[in-house]
Parts: sequence; C-alpha cells; structure tokens
Amino acid sequence: MAEETIEFIESLGLKGASLMGFSDGAVVALLVAISRPDLVRRLVSVSGCFRTPEHYLSAAGLDWMRSVTPESIRKDYPRLVEHYFQVAPDASTRFPVFVEKTLKMWLNEPDIRKEELAKITAPTLVIAGDRDAISLEHTIELFKAIKGARLSIVPGATHLLLSDRSEATNKPILEFLLAKEKPK
Repeated sequence: MAEETIEFIESLGLKGASLMGFSDGAVVALLVAISRPDLVRRLVSVSGCFRTPEHYLSAAGLDWMRSVTPESIRKDYPRLVEHYFQVAPDASTRFPVFVEKTLKMWLNEPDIRKEELAKITAPTLVIAGDRDAISLEHTIELFKAIKGARLSIVPGATHLLLSDRSEATNKPILEFLLAKEKPK
C-alpha cells in the first residue's frame, strides 16, 4: 500500500504532499515518510501504530482481534461494513476474504523499528484518542521516536475518533496542516 501511495503521489507530480492516515492508513503514511521523505511535506498519524498488536493492545483486545469473523464485524461495526458495501465491487462475495486478509495484516504487521521512525523528516502530528485501541503508551512511543513530532490526545475518544469526536479531532489536525510556519 505504501508503494501504491508513492506511485500515486508521483503520478500527480506532487513535490511534497501532506499525508494523513488513520489506523492502517497511518502505517502507510509512516512507511511513505520513511522511504520517500522527499514526497512528504507534512505527516499526520491518526490512531497509528508501528509494531504488531501484542505491543499495543490489551490482552482482551488481542483476544478480540484473534476471534474476529465476518459475522462479528457485521454485528459490532455496522457503519464500517455499510461503507465497505457502498464502495467495494462484489462486496457480498468478497467481504469474508476482505476480513480474512485484514485480520492477517492486523496480526502480523507492521514492524517498524524506532530507528526507521527517526528517519522521518517531515513535520509530524501524532494524534489518538485517550480510549483508543492503540495504547497510550504505544502512541507516546511513536511520538517520541519521530524527532520534533507533535502529540495530540483527544479526550473521550476511541479508535473511531474521526467520526465520533470529529470536532475535537479535526481542530488540531487542521491547525497543524494549515500552519504557515514549520512546526517546532
């Protein structure tokens, strides 16, 4: 996905893009910023992680992740499933395969070393909810590993902070992205 994102940015002829990724998309944005710093002007990681789930999930969260099925996703996250069905071709037949591939990715990726995160040169905002699935400790590790990064923790927000606490989440993101000066 990072390679495809790089190809997309290059195909548009952008010299420096502001990248914002949420959850798995934050991992993609981090990987792009590490491998192609010339393409990233600013970076926003929303509820992102850099290690596999045993490093950032509680035991209960890890048990949940290991028990995920297409049926449990449909039951627990109907809005997300509805969005998937709106945009995915052949969604009704492909949904179980999508869940299986996603689960494999969640359980085995990413594995980004702190030394790699230290290579990020773009001004970076790390943002997460105080009740996020990604532990606060892991979020702080991510923040500390990126030199000069900013950190924003949204009170009362879960992993779905972009939709459930959109105003509190969007404000620091927009201020960061629209700032004229390079963040300190």
